[in-house]
Amino acid sequence: MIGYYRKAIIDLKSQINELSKDMSNHELLLHIQLSLLKGILNAERKITALKTERKSLIVKRIRRGLSRRSSQALKYRISALDRRITQYQWLRYLYRSFGDAIAFLYLDKWSIKPLLYDDSTAAVKQESGHLTAKQGLPAELGLILDAKRHKVPALLTDLTNSIRYGDVCLLGGSVPELLEVKSSHNRNRRTTRQLSRLANVQSYLKNDEGYNVRGAAFCQRVNIRTPERNYVDQLNLSIGEALKTGHAIARPEPGLHFLVQTPGAHLDYGEAFEHLISPVPFFLNEYKNKEWWMSYYPFTLTIRNPEHLYLFVKGDLFILVIVDVGELIKLAARRQLTLTPLDDPVMAFQIEGAPGYLKEPFLLKFSQHFFTRIALECLSLDWVLDITEDHIAQLEDLFARHDARMADPNDVRSSWDHLVVVPNPNGN
Repeated sequence: MIGYYRKAIIDLKSQINELSKDMSNHELLLHIQLSLLKGILNAERKITALKTERKSLIVKRIRRGLSRRSSQALKYRISALDRRITQYQWLRYLYRSFGDAIAFLYLDKWSIKPLLYDDSTAAVKQESGHLTAKQGLPAELGLILDAKRHKVPALLTDLTNSIRYGDVCLLGGSVPELLEVKSSHNRNRRTTRQLSRLANVQSYLKNDEGYNVRGAAFCQRVNIRTPERNYVDQLNLSIGEALKTGHAIARPEPGLHFLVQTPGAHLDYGEAFEHLISPVPFFLNEYKNKEWWMSYYPFTLTIRNPEHLYLFVKGDLFILVIVDVGELIKLAARRQLTLTPLDDPVMAFQIEGAPGYLKEPFLLKFSQHFFTRIALECLSLDWVLDITEDHIAQLEDLFARHDARMADPNDVRSSWDHLVVVPNPNGN
């Protein structure tokens, strides 16, 4: 089915590339959003029609007197409808991935992650329903147009996978300004709760701290002071090489490996990666196909060539990123840090310093979320340890602040995007 949308995908990517070169082009920003809106509404109408047909066939199938042959035919048709519904639901996700591209062009990516999660738990916030059923959509579009007249970039949050608060996001600063648009002045428990949660997450982003943030009693955001180093350029070069020769292997630094392959290309994986110590593979196609990309830097930006992006979306380009945990442990040891893998669905590693590293003992936990971010965003392992050391250097001041705020010192907890600081249970 995706082949039918080839031109639309390539056009959208070309427009995103053009917008990235001139983000003051408010006319283009609006045009892209209207294209996304049209695509999403069309997909939703198809989903509704298919579900209606499916429901009617189920009613027919449970009727008495239906022959076995007719029942089997209805079963096959229902299965075919289920596949089509899934395809159009994924198409909505794809369109919203282009909306994510807009968000990540204008906003600080570290400010986008909190907008995916519930404000008081670690769970992903439920996404909005169908736009076709949203009564307030005309008012939201009116606000987008008003922002454009005032030369303020703005984005409909329902056009993204990653922003699940508010209806419109103003993009004038690196921190998002979220607005809730109501088609009525009536208030009830639901609207009051929505506004309260919006206020909480907005306060956290503006003040860089908050209580009961995603399950943490107190959470403080700390700036990453070392400029990011990634290998997105290398990945794009590997894609180009693979399309010429069938496959490409790159090792931009010890412990980080890229494999790009086209269908039918032969490669001996055992021989290619036999030197790895403790490899953890990330098949990027799986994250795209299963809609797991969410708040990571979107593949609609990472893959720069429109035709290459289409091939990745269609499944004619396979991308594997391997992180060698053994090399990561060795890199940490050179910095007097002990990195230990954890068998935990939330935390990937714990990190401790050698005796005397700081005045007080500490224990950091490195989240699975950020470990995945390394692969999906092609981050340098050396840079990840640079910012880890930078955060550790700020721990003493951080704990001093928390001790003054928290009633129970044992409840002290602080988190960055990838690190959670907890008291060292061993005291050493």
